[in-house]
Formats: sequence, structure tokens, C-alpha cells
Amino acid sequence: TLCTVHGLREVAAELVGLPTALAEVAAVSAEHPLPDIPLTVITASAPARTAAEARARETIDNLHRKQAAAVPHGRQVYAERSGHLVPFDQPELIAQCVRETARPPK
Repeated sequence: TLCTVHGLREVAAELVGLPTALAEVAAVSAEHPLPDIPLTVITASAPARTAAEARARETIDNLHRKQAAAVPHGRQVYAERSGHLVPFDQPELIAQCVRETARPPK
């Protein structure tokens, strides 16, 4: 659907609303700290296609970095072949991260 007029309008609307949505995530995260549990944050990191997308990715990367750093056992993993939907682009990475995160500490 992305290659249709409707799909392109939806993507544009999402990009317009993204800064507000990210600010809301940051506010909620500040008000509700994460519990001390193992945490893996997966960040899509394929090359951005536009300057706006690059700015949004930078903001998301910063939020993900802070989220991973908020707990002692947090880590951030980059999905280098994913532009947005990691479950579709790199499902094997998600499975690997789940296994590693669920593994008992040595």
C-alpha cells in the first residue's frame, strides 16, 4: 500500500506526528521508570531515505539508548537491515535477542 496515494498520505501523516509521539514517549518514560530487569532495546538502523527520517531516527536512537541505560542489565542492539519494521526485516534478530535476554546470568 505504500506505493499508492493513500499509502503515501499515511506515511506523511505518520512522519508529521512522529515528533509529538516521541515527546510523549519520553515524558511517560520519565514518569514511570523501568524495573530492574534484563532489557534489550532493538533499534532499526538501515540508512535513512530522507533528512526528516534521519532526524527521526536520531531521536529514536537517543530514546532507545536512554531506555537501555535506565536499567543495570539494559542493552541496545542495532537492526542494521531494518528501516522501521524490525519484525518483518530481521525476525531472526528479534529471536536471538529474546533468547539472549531470557538466558539466566552466569
